[in-house]
Amino acid sequence: MAGVAVSDLLIRDYDDADEDIVLELLAGSLGWLPDAGHREFFRWKHLQNPAGRSAMWVAESAGQIVGFRSMLRWVFDVDGAEVHAVRAVDTATAPAARGQGVFRALTLHAVAALTAEGVGFVFNTPNDQSRPGYLKMGWIELGRPPAAARPSGPLGALRAARSRTPAELWSLPSDAGVAATEGLSGALPTGPQSLSGLATRRRAEHLQWRYGLPSLSYRALRRDDGIAIFRLRRRGHATEAAVCEVLADDDDGARRLVQEVARVSGADHLLRLGRAHTSWRELPLPGGGPILTWRALASTTPVELSRWRLSLGDVELL
Repeated sequence: MAGVAVSDLLIRDYDDADEDIVLELLAGSLGWLPDAGHREFFRWKHLQNPAGRSAMWVAESAGQIVGFRSMLRWVFDVDGAEVHAVRAVDTATAPAARGQGVFRALTLHAVAALTAEGVGFVFNTPNDQSRPGYLKMGWIELGRPPAAARPSGPLGALRAARSRTPAELWSLPSDAGVAATEGLSGALPTGPQSLSGLATRRRAEHLQWRYGLPSLSYRALRRDDGIAIFRLRRRGHATEAAVCEVLADDDDGARRLVQEVARVSGADHLLRLGRAHTSWRELPLPGGGPILTWRALASTTPVELSRWRLSLGDVELL
């Protein structure tokens, strides 16, 4: 394929018939494999979300798809009001079209379309390579939410310290607790009620979808006063228990759940988003969690970082 001129691009909505070509693009850009597992992952992520199908577009040049952009639907409670947002997730560009503005054209098209639709805002946690491009398109950097780690002991702490690498996407097998969908099947604790700040609207259908893909092997530990959702994954040479949700009636219930995950998971360390509690044997993660970025769509006022009440499940790489 010859060079691509942005002025010649045709940007259109994604169609299900585009799936094979888009999966090939994602394989080339994100390291996905053209297999049944990644096809199932794509469909779960973008087509089965109870908040709605992802907003997705493709860019064509000379009749060939050369770019893909997706925005995952997300629903927040913001100071007690429901706000529909999107999370900027998968994007891919054909090798011959890279560096020629395809990513920017697709993303700005998405911004305009979603603003017209009335979507409140877009958020994501881009890596160091892609963040500058987002900032040039109007995203702002909110900072790093606090994160906490709980080593299993001296050896676990040593392995965690030597594993400063990104965690793997796929989970390790585990029989700790029960499958997340089973754990989430009953009534859920409401927890302390607060109408201030911003938090994901954690309805049952959202949680069942978010933690329901079998190949990601999310697990649940359930007590009378709460439930914890977690999964095991490899981070370098360490086994990490990513604690994605802790839904409890109070802080004591949350502490007991975290301690129980540490006991039964066999992980070298636990990772959780939120402020560290020394009484839970947690340590503040140096630097905090991933850098959170935000861009206005129909809502124009950003929520300052201190008022975001995020879980690891809201921001972990998918």
